Amino acid sequence: MQPHRRPRSLLASGILLLGLVGVLIFNLVIVIDLPSRVYTTKQLAYLDYNRSRSISQMAPSWNIITDEGIAQPALLSYIRENRVRASLDARYEELDGVSVTVYDLDFRGEYHLVYDGLASTIVELFFPFPDNLETLHEVRLLVDGEEPSEVQYTTGGINWQTELRPGEERQVLITYQADGANSFAYRLYQGQRSDVDLAITVVGLTGSTVPRTSLPTTSHEATGDGEILTWDYAGLIVDRDVQLTLPARLSFAQRIAGLQDEFRVLAGLAPFLVALFLVSLATLFHLGRVRLGLESYLLAGCGMALFFPLLIFTSGLVDLVPAALIA
Repeated sequence: MQPHRRPRSLLASGILLLGLVGVLIFNLVIVIDLPSRVYTTKQLAYLDYNRSRSISQMAPSWNIITDEGIAQPALLSYIRENRVRASLDARYEELDGVSVTVYDLDFRGEYHLVYDGLASTIVELFFPFPDNLETLHEVRLLVDGEEPSEVQYTTGGINWQTELRPGEERQVLITYQADGANSFAYRLYQGQRSDVDLAITVVGLTGSTVPRTSLPTTSHEATGDGEILTWDYAGLIVDRDVQLTLPARLSFAQRIAGLQDEFRVLAGLAPFLVALFLVSLATLFHLGRVRLGLESYLLAGCGMALFFPLLIFTSGLVDLVPAALIA
């Protein structure tokens, strides 16, 4: 019987080895481009479209117009940014099983201009609109409560010039409404000392997050139908912008696709982890004076290799850590 058992053992070992290698290769092929594996063409187009709708609003630029007609950046001591308020009426929107967070933006910026130069000069304001806005309405610029006749509105932004005398002040109000998706950002003056008074109100949803790359909030409070995030700093040397990520309702496919980078790393490490597991197992049995056939080790390796595709599937149902424990 012994001569017949050896060919069978070799055949079983060969099949198990092919299965082990096949599982590792299959896992690597899957995670190289997870979105194309889990999304339909229509879903990908929908997600890409909404990803491009995230609004990033720049603070207005101020210039002093010289006698030669040259625009030079105004000193920030002339501009005291008082209040910026952004209200986001947020909701989930779904298409073919994938969901995005969309919002209607109501922007309101109040800028207090104080000119303390020694001679009269012309000051220019340019307020740029984000270039990815699809709707832009209720656009207004008011100076001391009135709309100046010389203001110019374009799809690129708002332009206004005025002559200021020493000690003269202006209260400038800019408002507009638009729609966006997923996140909102307000880009501050970088590397300079300024005051920051900004609040973002999210209506309709809770659970918004501020990424690490953003200026931290000074207050985050819940309301009856949403939340208010506040940035209130005095004399701040600004090195980051204000960023807000709205809550998301992820589908099975979105959970998996969102972890693509982590799964790529795991797929690259999988052969080494499986080999380390088998070496550790063999060492343990050797120290315990237990002898196992090659096919037993290969079967254990196949089980270890199956952990990785099973982890991918399970992470679409629960968070990554519980998914790893289940897998």
